[in-house]
Amino acid sequence: MRKLGLGLAVPLAGTAMALGGHGSAVADTAGTLPYHQPAIMYTVGNTAAINGFTGAIQPSIQPPPVLACLPVTPPSPIPGCVPPAPPAGEPWPGNMAYFGGHVQVTPKIYLVFYGWGRSGAFSTACHPAHNGDPVPCDPQGAGQRMLSFTQQLGGTQWAGESTQYYETLKDPSGNPYNVYVQNPVNQLKGVWYDDSSPIDASMTYTEIAQEAQRAVAHFHITDLLNSQVVVAQPQNFSDPLASSVGYCAWHDYTQPGIENGIYNGITPGISFTNMPYILNQGTACGENSVNAGSAGTRDG
Repeated sequence: MRKLGLGLAVPLAGTAMALGGHGSAVADTAGTLPYHQPAIMYTVGNTAAINGFTGAIQPSIQPPPVLACLPVTPPSPIPGCVPPAPPAGEPWPGNMAYFGGHVQVTPKIYLVFYGWGRSGAFSTACHPAHNGDPVPCDPQGAGQRMLSFTQQLGGTQWAGESTQYYETLKDPSGNPYNVYVQNPVNQLKGVWYDDSSPIDASMTYTEIAQEAQRAVAHFHITDLLNSQVVVAQPQNFSDPLASSVGYCAWHDYTQPGIENGIYNGITPGISFTNMPYILNQGTACGENSVNAGSAGTRDG
């Protein structure tokens, strides 16, 4: 699935995202918590290393990223920790696997510009526009590219690639049937410029998930099963582990009792994307993967 590449195309590929680890919601044989598999999109270098490549890898031809468990504090060794074994009889997750869980078949995207209007968010001083919109403060234009992309992707041929995937349900008689991912227009359902919550350059995964929870309340989201909250961070208040661990973005869903309890106390079942300021990673996360020179600064 080619869209599982770098940068913004990564989290928004969540149109085919599944809960329970993005494809896994099967309880283990002991009947405990479901198998939980976050999706991490590593940098070009880490992706190459994970897949056994030692030579130079061009961003436009990189191998597809693998799934690995979410780095915790202290970070797991690069290129990532080994994911737990799946339940007995279930497929190894690899690059794409379905465990019978829920898939977001009617995708709804909510874009949160988290702290973009706060003092120090960018390398150049700026005051948000009169309507409170901080996106023009971004000197490199990543925010505007994200906004334009999410506004336009619904109903396109590119997004239509997800329609080959489905979830399997059962009718009242217990017979299985498939429900395919849809590709509606206007998938972007809301944009929030949130400068009211604390943000700095040492955020934890818990704090990012808490921002997603605040977004659920702000947007009055009731359909958690099909909603994806993208928590986009500004240049100077971006996830610090993106560079040190070596990833471009990841998406997950909140569930208590997993990943050392980082989501304990947060509303369960919120699908969200941790979207660091991807231009901080340069060519490692897609810069110049399509266009050369300054025209390719925002390719990621």
